[in-house]
Amino acid sequence: MVRARHASGIEEIEDGERISGMSSDNTPAVESCQQFPFRNFWTVPAFYFLLTVAAGVPIVLGDTNADGYNDAGAHWNRVLMLLAGHVLPQVDPDNGSQVGYATGGGFVALNNTAVNSPFLYWPSLLSGGNRTLAALLTLLTSAAVVALAIRLAGRFQLLMAAAALVPMTFLSFVYPTADAVTVSVSFLFIGLILYLLQRPGLRPVDWVALCVVAVMLGQLKVTCVLLVALVLLLAGKLDGWKKLWLAVPAVFAVASCGLWNRLVSGFAPAPGRVSAADYTALKSYCLSHPLAVVRSLLATMFMPLNDSTETIDGVKVNIQRNVQLFTGSEGTPLGSVVMVPVLLAVVLLAVYSVSLARVRSTVSQVVMALIVVGFFAATVVAMLASWTGSVGGYAEGMQSRYFIPVLPLFFLLLPRFFRCDRPRFLLACCAALIAWSYIGLVVAHLW
Repeated sequence: MVRARHASGIEEIEDGERISGMSSDNTPAVESCQQFPFRNFWTVPAFYFLLTVAAGVPIVLGDTNADGYNDAGAHWNRVLMLLAGHVLPQVDPDNGSQVGYATGGGFVALNNTAVNSPFLYWPSLLSGGNRTLAALLTLLTSAAVVALAIRLAGRFQLLMAAAALVPMTFLSFVYPTADAVTVSVSFLFIGLILYLLQRPGLRPVDWVALCVVAVMLGQLKVTCVLLVALVLLLAGKLDGWKKLWLAVPAVFAVASCGLWNRLVSGFAPAPGRVSAADYTALKSYCLSHPLAVVRSLLATMFMPLNDSTETIDGVKVNIQRNVQLFTGSEGTPLGSVVMVPVLLAVVLLAVYSVSLARVRSTVSQVVMALIVVGFFAATVVAMLASWTGSVGGYAEGMQSRYFIPVLPLFFLLLPRFFRCDRPRFLLACCAALIAWSYIGLVVAHLW
């Protein structure tokens, strides 16, 4: 078997296997059993960006149910609040259970977005208060950041693209929302880690990039800070005490998160549901009663969705919020004719991607699995304390879109099932399935 070593640290084997990103003990960090199907690493990110923009712009301009997106009004009010110069929320002087900001026309109360970091709305803040322009900027910037994440992922880029092409992910980008920046920055951090994993060593500029994106990560939802633990995948590239440098990006992420949360520590995320005093007490209760938290985790995992008691205008909303992965969104749920083709393509791309590149280390696999489990547990605890108002039962308010940031990690944990003998045919089929579903998605939203 013939091997050829390149200056980039990539080792190519004659039958198509590739080993890249050598660790400090000269063992491969990434293994592969067949060649990447494209000569240019910009092909997949360009396809993703063009498809997302082509499908997103008509929806932004002509969606007949534009107000049906999750918390669309509350997110836009947070944008207007920031543009008015109110970074921190205020308590309604006439109703202590509401937070928002005061205007000349009265007090504007926000549902559950008043404590969100301004960074989560940076594309919308460039709009000057024009809602359509804010939606277009959110779409373009989020798609561009995710395209960069896909490019950075190198041999893993089909896996990243699969996660980004899920309609639930795409529909997080078509209106002014904190979800767009949350998802795009989370994907960017994952893509950066995968890029560095495939490099032969870490340069000073790599550390700077890690720290900068880690600061961004700290401004997202608190649960997303768990993603910074992915720096542990790079431990094999450092010798001895130099491994301690991996703590630096983590410190930046935690400090960034802590500074913002300290500023809003006096407010509850959703004071209309759980007061600030009860929110603080419930967080302490979760720490001191781990068995009650475990009961909630089990209830949230296995309880039938229709047993939830949460309602809006007397109508139960839990089912549609928890099946967004299979319907696209809560406000405009799509049928099987539209959704099944793209979900099939996503699965095929994810499984095929494992043959192109797979994280070799068992320790790294365990780290990613723990992040996924920890992300779920942290989300449940957050919903118990901020929305449900009690611990020990089902976590009301759970939505499948909350887990988009760790979707690529699910795919990274897949074992290698097969080696594809006709990759171009597979990719052509996946492209056709995706095109069909995205056409149907646009038609449905313009109906």
